[in-house]
Amino acid sequence: MPNKNLGIAWFLIIVLLGKLTGFFKDLSIAYYLGIDQIVDSYFVSVYVAGLFYAGVSAAVPLLILPEANKDNQTDRENGLLKSIFSIMFVTVMISIILFYFSYHVSEFFLKESSVYSINSASHFIKIASLTFPLSAITLMATSIRLANGEKIPANSLALIN
Repeated sequence: MPNKNLGIAWFLIIVLLGKLTGFFKDLSIAYYLGIDQIVDSYFVSVYVAGLFYAGVSAAVPLLILPEANKDNQTDRENGLLKSIFSIMFVTVMISIILFYFSYHVSEFFLKESSVYSINSASHFIKIASLTFPLSAITLMATSIRLANGEKIPANSLALIN
């Protein structure tokens, strides 16, 4: 039981450090760029893009791990191929839709803002949407490696992503 509590404590410390560094990143951006339209556009685009991708990133391990843990090699490979195809299809579709409708999404969240802010947020969202498939590939590879019993340092995932 003490090892489990120690693991939970480390996990909470790492999450807290991630939140603190994210907070200081946001403060630094606001300090150096000022509080203006472009900063608002950036923050809106980051959180909107994250919102659209959150469901996929949460679903990847749920789809990959059960398939990767199958004993029969043929069933394992078939299940993994189906899961990988499904995840990539959904990820690419979300990426394309968000890329195409980025201006409308930006306009929805920045109703009272200038056209410049909406255009800037739209460009930021387009850039973020292009990274969705790469993030999905990273998550799938990590899930498969974990199912194979490999230990992966937590900090390597952030570097890869």
